[in-house]
Amino acid sequence: MTLAFLGKTRPAAFEPAVPKPASHEPAAAHEPAGTRAGAAPIGTAAAGADPAEVAVAALSGRSFGGPFTIRVAGSGRFGSVIWAGIGGDAAALSQLRNGIVTALAGFPLDAKEFRPHLTVSYRYSRQLLESLSGYNGPEWRVSSFHLVRSQAGHYSRIAEWTL
Repeated sequence: MTLAFLGKTRPAAFEPAVPKPASHEPAAAHEPAGTRAGAAPIGTAAAGADPAEVAVAALSGRSFGGPFTIRVAGSGRFGSVIWAGIGGDAAALSQLRNGIVTALAGFPLDAKEFRPHLTVSYRYSRQLLESLSGYNGPEWRVSSFHLVRSQAGHYSRIAEWTL
């Protein structure tokens, strides 16, 4: 499994030239199944710089630990959004995220607490939430992560790092 840490926070200067659609499709509609397990927002360190190039330079040549295993386990919600939780070696996932955040010092970060999850639905459904509550899926081996560009609701891989 590969983790895709998605860039969400950008200064206005880096907003896509193409307007965003009026209704947002779930991010999962544009991602390969099972590839998104966390998000670390990125921005830019200097006006005029391509944030992707700055991020690649900041992340290159660093060690982010070795492979680890995680699984989908449990569920919860953020308002109407239903998510499946991450079990297994969640501590290794948090360490990976922290290493990325450290490497990207100077980039704007989301102030919210990091909660690794997979978004399942943007519409609340009690039945769906309850059906996921006791779920404990098979383990997946995480062996790399990608830097991914989000532009007008579409995601493209920029770079990959092997753990």
